[in-house]
Amino acid sequence: MTEQFTVWHHDKIGSTNDEARRLAQEGAPHGTVVHADEQTAGRGRMAHKWFSPAGNLYISILLRTGQPAGRTAELSFLAALAVADTVDALLPRPPRAMLTWTHDVLVSGAKIAGILLEQVDDAIVMGIGLNVLEAPTNAAYKTTTIVANGGIASVDGARDILLASLGRHLAVWRTDGFDPIREQWLG
Repeated sequence: MTEQFTVWHHDKIGSTNDEARRLAQEGAPHGTVVHADEQTAGRGRMAHKWFSPAGNLYISILLRTGQPAGRTAELSFLAALAVADTVDALLPRPPRAMLTWTHDVLVSGAKIAGILLEQVDDAIVMGIGLNVLEAPTNAAYKTTTIVANGGIASVDGARDILLASLGRHLAVWRTDGFDPIREQWLG
């Protein structure tokens, strides 16, 4: 089964996760994607404000997997793999993306993306921010971008690579369960 995604694009929005949450509550289908060029109220884990200027990828994907709630945490591994695949596709070799236990995606020891999963009734909203052109300068940790690591990317191109990768990982997860995803994440 190939995952189908429908992208709703916004020039500027408060938060892609908030908009995806609203759409989920209104019954939007699995695969609805909210993409914004800029967020004015983006956020990460633990309600940290997410730096969201134009030039980076900000998307939230609405997932209605039909899987038991106990499997929801597995989706963060899928998100991290999809982001790492995207980063690796856009960067020269080396560097390569590295995954951490908290599902951060790093390049040369610096954070390049953020992932935030939120439960909304029977749906999951998977928020992803990928630093393409701009990185926060006031973060408590080192940050980087695709461009700073010698990569060439358009935001829409990064989005398309990410959604294709996420679709492949979701298909494996649905068909073969979590073990192959775990093995790839550990690999």
